[in-house]
Amino acid sequence: KTPPVTIVRNVPKGWQREVTVNLETVDEGGSGVSAIYYTTDGSIPTASSEHKILPEMDEVMKLEGEVKFLEQDGVYLLKFFSQDNAGNIESVKQAANYIQLDKTSPTLEIISKSKEQAFSGALPMIIISGTADDQNGSGLKLVEIQITPQGTSPSEDSWLIANGTSDWLYSFIPDFVLPSEKAYVVHVRATDNAGNKKGITDTI
Repeated sequence: KTPPVTIVRNVPKGWQREVTVNLETVDEGGSGVSAIYYTTDGSIPTASSEHKILPEMDEVMKLEGEVKFLEQDGVYLLKFFSQDNAGNIESVKQAANYIQLDKTSPTLEIISKSKEQAFSGALPMIIISGTADDQNGSGLKLVEIQITPQGTSPSEDSWLIANGTSDWLYSFIPDFVLPSEKAYVVHVRATDNAGNKKGITDTI
């Protein structure tokens, strides 16, 4: 008369780009696990639910399975229960926290870039500004910028953090002269709170 007992493992906190959660149920000394039923949209699972984990053989006392979150970006709540071969049904449980999924990179745009020279002979100040957006996602974390000679790739440890995120700006005096006859590349990248990145380039 005793139903199986199910636990959930590896439920992450915060925004993620991909999520795999583990469900494990045990029917120790019972008739064996018949199935684990679950939903990811917060609705109450039933024995007719679309999502289920089934054993590969009869009279399995322990059943494990993975729940992969491959749906579109959003917030999900995992609910689940198990049933044994004698028809005993476990009470519905749910994960301790919501699963937040964001697989989409932010949008990013350079609005303006300029060189301003305070006085003759001085190194020019570089002013670059633009916009970024992570609409309906995890939110913008930061915008970074880097300037390199044309044909040179940016260095991972040389990114400079811009002021602001949705409306960002960076102004600085470089430690090198920008000859008017030589092109330089402006690299800008935006990162959201799930770690998705979007990069764009322009010349100056």
